[in-house]
Amino acid sequence: MKKHSPVLILNSDYSPLEITDWKKAFTLIYAKNSEAYVVSTYNEVIYDSADRAYNVPAVIVLKNYVKAGNKRCSYSKHNIKLRDKNTCQYCGGVFHPDKLNVDHVIPRSRQDLLPKGIRASSFENIVCSCFQCNTKKSDKTLKESKMSLIKVPKSITKSEKITLEILSRNQMPDEWKPYIIKVQK
Repeated sequence: MKKHSPVLILNSDYSPLEITDWKKAFTLIYAKNSEAYVVSTYNEVIYDSADRAYNVPAVIVLKNYVKAGNKRCSYSKHNIKLRDKNTCQYCGGVFHPDKLNVDHVIPRSRQDLLPKGIRASSFENIVCSCFQCNTKKSDKTLKESKMSLIKVPKSITKSEKITLEILSRNQMPDEWKPYIIKVQK
């Protein structure tokens, strides 16, 4: 059996919560007071010391709802790039994360223009931009630079972040697709 079989943990409402390894999943499923149940397995089997066979879980669901998934995700450049799917929010080009900057929609030097309660470096004021668009916009507002955004920047929840991380993987296990696609609709 592969030691690296990832397991998708869904909240009780079936929203993505976390990716873990099969060992932690087994603990959640088979502990005395089990906290989860299996909804999908891989075509892999693992044997315990008594030679009992267990299917390796691919997707498990928590029995009780965990509020963490609805909490706002912490601001970081990585999370901005995930949210914007490595797409320049000015020209629409898709780039490798290393070929993207993050840009203040309303420049830090113009913080007085920000709506009350919005920080200069926050999900609501930062977007991905390619080097060319970032240079073109410079330290100007959208109006001054005669540029526009593809979409209005907004914060994301922890559940949305995990979904975006899964979708950004080069290969998502087939067993996860029905649960991730449901979230995207």
